Amino acid sequence: MEHPQITQVVLCLDNDETGLKADNQLKNTMERIRDGLIIEGIDAQMQENLKRGYEVSILKSKLKDWNEDLKQRYRI
Repeated sequence: MEHPQITQVVLCLDNDETGLKADNQLKNTMERIRDGLIIEGIDAQMQENLKRGYEVSILKSKLKDWNEDLKQRYRI
């Protein structure tokens, strides 16, 4: 298992239509992998490598996307 010290996965998604549609789907998929449930399209060895007790959370940009957040923060 690579990087067994990882205990948290944070999905940093944009606050746009695509990000809003994807956030729960990605979180659900990561939780299913964490719990050892079969995910179609991911080979068994990869699933076994990713199965461990990590927490999955979502961090959304405040504006439309992360680039806009950074530009506002640093006034670029």
